[in-house]
Amino acid sequence: MDLCVLAHRGEAQIFIKGLKSISPNFYQGEDYAVLICGEGVFEASKLGAYVQTFDRVLNFGIAGALEEALELEKIYPIRTHYLHENDRPQFKSFTSLIGELDCITSFNRVFDDEFAKELSMYAQIVDREAWLMAKICSDHNKEFQSYKLISDYAGSQTQCFDIKDKALEYSQALFDFYQSLEAKSAESKIELELPGSFTQQKRIEKLLKSLASKQNQSLEELAQNIPRPKSKTEVSQLISELEKKVNPLQANIQKQIEQFQAPFTQIGAQLLFDPKLEKKKFKLQMEVNDSKNIENLIEVLQNFEFSELEKFWNGDV
Repeated sequence: MDLCVLAHRGEAQIFIKGLKSISPNFYQGEDYAVLICGEGVFEASKLGAYVQTFDRVLNFGIAGALEEALELEKIYPIRTHYLHENDRPQFKSFTSLIGELDCITSFNRVFDDEFAKELSMYAQIVDREAWLMAKICSDHNKEFQSYKLISDYAGSQTQCFDIKDKALEYSQALFDFYQSLEAKSAESKIELELPGSFTQQKRIEKLLKSLASKQNQSLEELAQNIPRPKSKTEVSQLISELEKKVNPLQANIQKQIEQFQAPFTQIGAQLLFDPKLEKKKFKLQMEVNDSKNIENLIEVLQNFEFSELEKFWNGDV
C-alpha cells in the first residue's frame, strides 16, 4: 500500500476525501493512506513513525522553480534529492530514479534572488521537506518517489505568492497525477538475462526506467541497446555507467575524488574519504618498507593543494 505525504492540508484536501481520519494528520483508505506532515525539514521527520507500515512512500506538493525554463503549474518527477544546510550544500543525496530534474531541500524559505541563484547550481527545484523523507525511506529500505508542482519562481517573487488562493486547484492536479501513476503501474516489464545477482538486475531495471523517461525512449528500446555483460564484474561496470547517466552530479563528485586520490595511488598510498562524504576529513594509508616510500610521500604531500579539497567539501564541484 502507498503512503502519500504532503506538507499542507490545502495540498492534501482532495487526497483525503473519503478516507478515515485516524489522527488530525493521518488518513487511512483501502488503497492508500495520507500523512500531512507540515512544512519544513523538522516536520518531515513525522514520516519516521509511519514508513515501516507501507510498501512505498510518495511525496506530492508544491515547490519553487530555480530555472525560468520550468513551467508554472506543471508537475515534475524528481530524480535526486539534495540538502542545503548551514549556508552550504550537503553531499548526502538520494536518487529515486523516476525523473530527470533534481530538487534541493532548504531549511529556509527562498525570498532572496542571490540565495535562489546559489541553489540553482545544484538543482532546478527547491522545496522544504523532500530530502529528509528520502533519507528516512533509504534508512528503512523503502521505495520513495517525489513529484513537485511548480507554484512559483523561487526568490524575491515568492513574497507575492499566496498558495491559499490555488490550494484546491493544486490539490486536484496532484491527485489526478497520482491516479495517472496508478493507471501506468501495469506497464510492461523488461526481462534481462544477466550474470549478476537479483539485486543487481533490479538496480539495472530501475536505472533503465529512469533513463527511458529522461531520454524519451521506450523501456524496451533502451534495454535492447545496452551492452550485454558476460561476467559479474561487467555487470557492476554497466551499473556504474548507467548511474553516471542518471545522476551526472554524483559522477562529477566521484571523478573529483579520484583526481585527489590519483597522486597517492601512484606511489602505493591510499587516500580514503568518508563513504557518505558527511565528515570533512580523510585517512591516509601507506605501507612503508623503504626510505623511498617516505620520500615519495613527502613529495606528493608538498604538491597537494589542501585548499582545493576544502572547496570540494564546501560544494565547489
